[in-house]
Amino acid sequence: MELTEILNNIYKTTNKVELFDSFCNLELFMERHNSDIFFEERLSKEWSKHLVLKNDYTIGHIKNICKNQYFIKSVLSILKHQKDYKDFRLTSDKILEDGFFVNLSLNCCFYFITLFSNKLSQSTIDYIGSYFFGEIKKLEKYFSYEFNKIEILNVFENVVFNRRFFPKKDYNADINAQIFYGILKKSRLIVGHYLIDFSAPILLSNSFKKIVSVKKKVGDEFSLKDSVNRLKSVLKKYNSLSEGFKFDDLSVDEYKNISSFDYYFKTKESRKILSLINSVIAGLDNFSHDEILKIINNSEDILNKIKEFFYKNYNVFPKYDGSEIKEGQWSNKSVLNTIKFFAFLDTVRESNNDQWKIDIFLKCFSDWIDDLNENINYFSELDDYNEISSFLKLGENNLIEFKSTFGLPIQVCADEEAFTAAKKAIFEEIAKTILAMANSDGGDIFIGVVEKTEKIKDDIKPDIVERDGIYFLDIHFSFKKEGKNFDSKRLSLQQLLRNLTRERLDFLDSLFSFHFYKIFIEDKGSSIEILNIKVKKSKKIIFIKNDNWITLPKRLNGRVELVDPADEFQNKII
Repeated sequence: MELTEILNNIYKTTNKVELFDSFCNLELFMERHNSDIFFEERLSKEWSKHLVLKNDYTIGHIKNICKNQYFIKSVLSILKHQKDYKDFRLTSDKILEDGFFVNLSLNCCFYFITLFSNKLSQSTIDYIGSYFFGEIKKLEKYFSYEFNKIEILNVFENVVFNRRFFPKKDYNADINAQIFYGILKKSRLIVGHYLIDFSAPILLSNSFKKIVSVKKKVGDEFSLKDSVNRLKSVLKKYNSLSEGFKFDDLSVDEYKNISSFDYYFKTKESRKILSLINSVIAGLDNFSHDEILKIINNSEDILNKIKEFFYKNYNVFPKYDGSEIKEGQWSNKSVLNTIKFFAFLDTVRESNNDQWKIDIFLKCFSDWIDDLNENINYFSELDDYNEISSFLKLGENNLIEFKSTFGLPIQVCADEEAFTAAKKAIFEEIAKTILAMANSDGGDIFIGVVEKTEKIKDDIKPDIVERDGIYFLDIHFSFKKEGKNFDSKRLSLQQLLRNLTRERLDFLDSLFSFHFYKIFIEDKGSSIEILNIKVKKSKKIIFIKNDNWITLPKRLNGRVELVDPADEFQNKII
């Protein structure tokens, strides 16, 4: 059996038995062939040659596995099960079977990487891992509004970690079972660590956003103990999963083959942040005065340990003992903030006024939370709200227009005919708004901002979310309801503009651009997306043309006006 045929069988399989058999055929093939067929030579920037796994066995391999329809259905099944039962202790046979399939599929994703890890450069490993996360993000889009990235990551972590989902099956072909299962165990270890690495920054980001948000809401009544408990829950999740993926039954020789991965995981930026958090909140079990005073009294020792940690883990210092890092290390500012925190405590610990020391601690701890939130979420992909909040709060005017959806009616319609008419009208309004803004001073259309919430249909209301008094509807929710995707809607909009104006498509396309903005919703603990259409001012006047008449769309008094061209030109002459 040829390799292409074996891989295609893996990608197309529809049950766990077929998948396992195909996987074993892959192992048999690899035992009988030289590993060189899986690699290709690449030139680095310094023109030195190095081997990398072919994309068909890395990027394309991951992509094809994640596109498997049974894989997608199994993930959705497990997500829904976890949503209902919260954990995997109450697991039906159907969920076990789905979990087995997802587990084995994720092992397939990293099978080649595990087998050849001693030949791969660290940059290649990082690139493959990033692509894997990109596929997870695509799954989030596939499941649309119902589940988010962190829920998918949590499900994957549980499935990969839980030994009930680990494949064990006799295989009749002449394969080396010990080596095969050893590779599977290493693959599971790598998948598990990658999943933790991807979820840790999101967990940290969400946690600090939540803490700071609550602080702003309740003011002086805010309990710093609550923030400690929240951070401890993040550490607990991280530690339990990390422990779960250690696999003590790996032999020393096996472990050597993944030592590069082990170092890579230990040097991830989010893990450095987790170490800093632990240094601050360790010992704060009840947030009592005695616990706080103990931390203050030990501040000098803790401070020295953090400095030593800084010197060893960041390549800006001579004591750095890691591999070469060319890119910036964004967590270093958080280390400095933590050093500042303990430096303050070290300064006040000689005081004989315990209450004053405690007050200083509480103030510094609160500031430390704000500092880390700013650092962690500075590069966050979870929230663009601050970038566009000023536009959203201004409300509609000649330069800003809000639309709830890209064409889906969300208000009550009398019948199917009225629904179809409303759908067409919404879409045409967006097209005419683009033309009106282009004929005026340009502007921004935000799709997913809901204005009249009282008229929304009952089945849509639960999906409307709120932030700072502004109501939103996830753009992907409306896409899913319509059975459309962004590309099809974009093409329909281009065609409608072409039909209305009879202008060339390349000219019309030059007038506007699309951008998705993420809005973090605290109650959901995740983000929704709205769509921004940014319209440029046109260099020439654009008319809406019909067989019998011509109109000039303009933006006037915060709405679209279809002006008689003769009146417009007459006014300009006068």
